[in-house]
Amino acid sequence: MRAEERERRRFSEILAQGLGDPRLRAMMSLRADFFGDLQRDEPLFAAHRHVNVPPLREAQLRDVVGRPAELLAARFENPGLAAAIAKRTAEESARDAGALPLLSYLLDDMWTKMVGQGDGVLRLPMQALELGGVLVARAEAFLKDRPGSESELRHIFTLKLATVREGEEPTRRRAARAEFTDKEWRLVSELADHPNRLLVTATSPAGVTYAEVAHEAVFKRWDRLGDWIAAEREFLAWRTGLEAARRAFEATPDSAKHDALLMGAALTQARSWLAKRGQDLLPGDRDFIGRSAKRENKARARVRRVQAFAYAGLVVIILGLVGVINQDYLKEQWHWWAIEWPYMLAEFRPYVLSADAERAPKPGASFRECAKDCPEMVVVPAGEFLMGPEVEAGRYASEGPRHEVAIAERFAVGKYDVTFDDWDACVSVGGCAQEGRANDYGWGRGRRPVMYVSWEDAHAYVAWLSRMTGKTYRLLSEAEYEYAARAGTQTAYPWGDEIGKNNANCQGCGSQWDAKNQTAPVGSFAANKFGLYDMVGNVWSWVEDCWHNNYDGAPTDGSAWNAAKDCKKPIIRGGSWLDNPRDLRAAVNNWVSSVVQYDYLGFRVGRTLIP
Repeated sequence: MRAEERERRRFSEILAQGLGDPRLRAMMSLRADFFGDLQRDEPLFAAHRHVNVPPLREAQLRDVVGRPAELLAARFENPGLAAAIAKRTAEESARDAGALPLLSYLLDDMWTKMVGQGDGVLRLPMQALELGGVLVARAEAFLKDRPGSESELRHIFTLKLATVREGEEPTRRRAARAEFTDKEWRLVSELADHPNRLLVTATSPAGVTYAEVAHEAVFKRWDRLGDWIAAEREFLAWRTGLEAARRAFEATPDSAKHDALLMGAALTQARSWLAKRGQDLLPGDRDFIGRSAKRENKARARVRRVQAFAYAGLVVIILGLVGVINQDYLKEQWHWWAIEWPYMLAEFRPYVLSADAERAPKPGASFRECAKDCPEMVVVPAGEFLMGPEVEAGRYASEGPRHEVAIAERFAVGKYDVTFDDWDACVSVGGCAQEGRANDYGWGRGRRPVMYVSWEDAHAYVAWLSRMTGKTYRLLSEAEYEYAARAGTQTAYPWGDEIGKNNANCQGCGSQWDAKNQTAPVGSFAANKFGLYDMVGNVWSWVEDCWHNNYDGAPTDGSAWNAAKDCKKPIIRGGSWLDNPRDLRAAVNNWVSSVVQYDYLGFRVGRTLIP
């Protein structure tokens, strides 16, 4: 921990006063990048005598490596090992100023091993003579001793301590203590302590404690870290540019800050990353994006208002001239151009996937085509599966006969059931009806699944999403729902043949929600193997198909069976908080009238993707 400034200053004064006595001599080594700290310490700076230490040549390095061992009666296992280490260090020093710290790590490790064996012999296989290798060995040893910490280490080294620029090798980044969780900082402290010394922790003159990698060789030599960074390179390179733009904004005078905000394509890209990786951005960077978005939204709103009024006025004039003014039509047009159209341009269209971006995501990838409050979608792979019950005994008659279904193209499925936040966004601009619908019964809205919506309401919502995005949003077919729920399994439930405990929300599912008799917030339980949450339990989901007594004659390509807007008995899937475990099986289906609304009925959206 950093000492109090008063105590540090007093220590400097005492030390400087003592150095005035010719009997006292003090020596310290100092990295060049810390010389500014000494300059700011007036008492010590006034007393110091600067000595530049020139680079060590190969002959001097041989003494550094071999002489201490000779004085302490230790010996190298191979007679030429000390000279080989000195030669390699000299070569490394010519390319990298940080070779000497690596040499100290190497010699320290050799000495520690010698003491452990107690025979006075310093060992290092000649083929292992690689100064950076000691960093890799320490990193891998640290990871081996803590097998459960790999995800935290990956997060620390890649997202906190690495800077990546386009076309350049990774370099170290200083990360303030505030960027780390307490658990991460404990790992940082261990990595900075002996014998690891992979990181350095220090405190800036402004009193900010930070961490950084001890040596950039770790980026070049540690293959595992290289793989971690490669997987995050696109995001890291963008984030580095964002941080530079934010610093430039902060340094801009207040009178010109408006022009230093993100605009155009840069802002669109930033908003997309914010939606996907907001938790990996600093609060200052998130605020910078937010301020930029607010500025652009205001500018767009002004333009849209002018255009909307101009268009509406033109419509009135034209229709008035031809004498066919229809009040309902005018209201509909006014609502679209004055409310829905501006909302679409601001909240959806900047985030809609281009054709290339739509083709790119692989199964398991997720995307969201709005700024907020619309479903996050997960790409589900094409595939084949057996639709129907796992065993004949105890099944409902409508679940069979079991048959093979082949889904030829990947498609996207809502990561969660449609939430009240999603639904309320539609209601706010008149895309979905409000009166008498989506009652939460006092259980709470927000991230809970929307309920008390009919099949017709669900169709109205997906039609609105399609209108906002220009893409094909829809309800899932019954076959698609079962395929997505199973996620490659053929067991009774997505996780196995038994209901288990704390896997879903139902009557008898063994979770905290059993006794509450209400819905749980989406994502309260583990996802299935496709990355989808709550495919069984919580609320039944409307699907596109109409009811049949069994699967005789059912489609085998995953399409909906006899889907029609006048369907009186649409199918529901997945079970709910009100049901027992039997009705949460992946094969179970049921039907409800298309116009009813219950507290156990919700829905999940699908999206057709470009092949």
